[in-house]
Amino acid sequence: MNTYFKFFLVSVAIGLAGVAATPPPSLHATGFAVVELFTSEGCSSCPPADEILAKIAREYPDNVYVLGFHVDYWDRLGWRDIYSSADYTHRQQKYAQLFNLNSIYTPQAIVNGKHEFVGSNESSLRSAIEEGLAATPPGGQISLSAKCDDGKNIKVLRLIKTK
Repeated sequence: MNTYFKFFLVSVAIGLAGVAATPPPSLHATGFAVVELFTSEGCSSCPPADEILAKIAREYPDNVYVLGFHVDYWDRLGWRDIYSSADYTHRQQKYAQLFNLNSIYTPQAIVNGKHEFVGSNESSLRSAIEEGLAATPPGGQISLSAKCDDGKNIKVLRLIKTK
């Protein structure tokens, strides 16, 4: 497993485990934010986005959920990402339809299915997260289940918002 992917998995685990390096700005927030990052090992612009999301995961341990999706369209360009999946590319294409985008790109961040922007744009990321955290009441709960896929990928099985 390469260092780039290990770093991202560790950052997600830290965020989901509830370990925080610094107190979050919205310590008493009632909402939540699900941040999806579409990335690839072949993308030279993606490591800064991974670093920002790792920092976010540490800062918001209780109500920000960071998910990474390695897309497979970079594979055709000569860099085979062993963590990529056509399912992740399809997920990103569905978002492109939702947001009326002409194309998909990496690193792309989606927050709560409402906001999309370049994944390394920290100010946009923080603004979208704060909006999600400020929601009162949050309108439900989220349930996340995942499993390890052949020891290489963590596959999100369900991400459900319930009332």
